[in-house]
Amino acid sequence: MTDTQEVALPTAEPARMLSPLQQAVLDWVVQSTGSLLLVARAGCGKTTTIMELVKFLVSHTAASISIFVGAFNRPIADELTARLEAAGLPWRNAQANTWHGAGLAGWRKFMGWSPTEASRHIDDKKLGILLDEEMKTEEQKMKLEPYRKLILDLVSLAKQRVFGVLCAVEDQSKWFDIIDHFGMDEDLPEDADLDFVVRVAVWLYKRSLARCREIIDYDDMILAPLFFKVKLWQYDWVMGDESQDFNPARRALAMKLMKPRTGRLVAVGDDRQAIYGFTGADIDSMDLVRSAVNAHTLPLNVTYRCPKVVVRRAQQYVPDFEAHPSAPEGVERTIWLMPAQEGCPKRPTIKEEHFTADDVILCRNTKPLVEVAYDLLRRGVPCRIEGRNIADGLVALINRWKATGTAALAKRLVEYRDWEVQKWMAKGKEQKAEEISDKVETLLVMINQLTVDGKTKVSELVSFIVGMFGDTPQGQKPRCLTLSTVHKAKGREWPRVYLLGADKYMPSKWARKEWQLQQEYNLCYVALTRAQREIIDVVVE
Repeated sequence: MTDTQEVALPTAEPARMLSPLQQAVLDWVVQSTGSLLLVARAGCGKTTTIMELVKFLVSHTAASISIFVGAFNRPIADELTARLEAAGLPWRNAQANTWHGAGLAGWRKFMGWSPTEASRHIDDKKLGILLDEEMKTEEQKMKLEPYRKLILDLVSLAKQRVFGVLCAVEDQSKWFDIIDHFGMDEDLPEDADLDFVVRVAVWLYKRSLARCREIIDYDDMILAPLFFKVKLWQYDWVMGDESQDFNPARRALAMKLMKPRTGRLVAVGDDRQAIYGFTGADIDSMDLVRSAVNAHTLPLNVTYRCPKVVVRRAQQYVPDFEAHPSAPEGVERTIWLMPAQEGCPKRPTIKEEHFTADDVILCRNTKPLVEVAYDLLRRGVPCRIEGRNIADGLVALINRWKATGTAALAKRLVEYRDWEVQKWMAKGKEQKAEEISDKVETLLVMINQLTVDGKTKVSELVSFIVGMFGDTPQGQKPRCLTLSTVHKAKGREWPRVYLLGADKYMPSKWARKEWQLQQEYNLCYVALTRAQREIIDVVVE
């Protein structure tokens, strides 16, 4: 379906011009019943569509209508709230919040807490506090210590899967499923006592539920009202953005926020931007939403962000992706990371580019970004790699050993990489093998480059990592050239995008299974569609 003509939204206020695809959403509201799955491709005006749908519903239905718009994080929820207020929509008719905020509101009411009181009952270190309370003896503490982080992470993921609601807390097979799916035992020795880990996790999960009336953490904001069957405010319409990244807890909460029998759901998302399965989101989240509410499906596939040259490339991964007729042609070109060998024709290289703070260099893996960033910094080009969490992971890996010099650390890292990659490949966990390989290779690159500069202390390596990685605050523009993995770039856009080694690193050589390859193709699509004007391939030979 093409987006070739404009139609006016029939409202009492001055009409806003909507595309045929956006108008089809409003027509469905009037003409149909049930729930809707809106498949919104990259840059296709999904937020505008959601806002226009809310305004239409408030203007053309009963005065008592209630609408909830669910967002994934606080900045987006605040932006939606501001838009609703600017549109003059009464709070009793339409409100936006995060999913966790909606769950917390219900729990606060159930507990009789004021907002100030609630803040005193929230502590994201809750699980660690509860665990430490029971470790009375030195023997208990010593036995627990090697498994502490694993247990805390495991219980958090179980909360996101709403154990006790969707399955029995005591079902040990479900706990082992989480460990296996996320490769959570990757840093443990072969003789690790996983039965002990699961027993402690089950106990801690139950203990955490029992203490929810005193203290809650981030995961409890959704889990507690669901587990204790708290009466939540229910809505005529529930609209959820980024539904491709729903986990079981968010999905269960969305269902509970709908009025029984009459409530309707509009789940907005892009199944081809599902790239976060490793964080807890269901890879088939949109299919699960569709099945849960027997949703009708509509497309929103005409992009207003991407130029035509980008759309043509993205269509090899998402054939129904289209450019708006008014979109510019855009620019596509190729440069090389390194100059041609002697005797070969001259070719443009990355060293000849004039970067600005509005540009981004994207790559599938972290190691190549570090190599480029180091070279740029040496040439006096300010830059930073997005991802404070990446830095935390690298430092945590360094701290596995007590090495003080980088030479000794490098030896340990190579041994660790070879052993872990072999182990996870044997288990069919190619993604875990790739993660470990990329982490180690990234650190080895840093160690080699720092050694050239005469820096051989592990403390100097850690300082370098902390300085190189960071996160641009939500809503703020970066102050220098940005380098980013494709995963970190999702949800953002730049006028000019450099794709570093796209042909070499995407799809990943580690992807063997069908679902792994699909996630890799999704990454290719996400990488391309960050570009607003220009896409530059940086060839890595």
